[in-house]
Amino acid sequence: MSARQVCQNFFCGALAPFHKYRQNALLDATIALINGASLTLTSIGRYLPGTAQVKNKIKRVDRLLGNVSLHHDIPLIFRNIISMLTNRLSLCVIAVDWSGYPSQEYHVLRASLICDGRSLPLLSWIVPSEKQQNAKVQQAFLNTLFEAVNPKARVIIVTDAGFQNDWFRH
Repeated sequence: MSARQVCQNFFCGALAPFHKYRQNALLDATIALINGASLTLTSIGRYLPGTAQVKNKIKRVDRLLGNVSLHHDIPLIFRNIISMLTNRLSLCVIAVDWSGYPSQEYHVLRASLICDGRSLPLLSWIVPSEKQQNAKVQQAFLNTLFEAVNPKARVIIVTDAGFQNDWFRH
């Protein structure tokens, strides 16, 4: 089975609510990354499948990344993928932690599903450094995660002590 077919099968439910063009553009960008592209606009464009000229492929990726509607749809895409990944699990062990970002101006709040000794990133928020450890940001993050995870599953959240008492009461 080709990489595109595997991706289509995996993402079909998560991307179903979206326009077919946007689905294909996201799948093609994913295939480009699988085929060796780095996370830059031009690299993804160069690795994009198809017979179009490279400059047209780069322009296609530019339109995708600049698509305001897509940016608004990202939370729904994440929610659909999280729901799909957890809907058959009776127990979800999720690690949540703050991480540094290559730039000192930002930090990443990430939730990862722990599965077979590995962690699978579920949700990542990039926030300004001054909002790191912010209780409201952490509560909103936890609410977003709660809305997406299988409601029938028993959920265990693993964190370090840096989250303080408000997090644990929520």
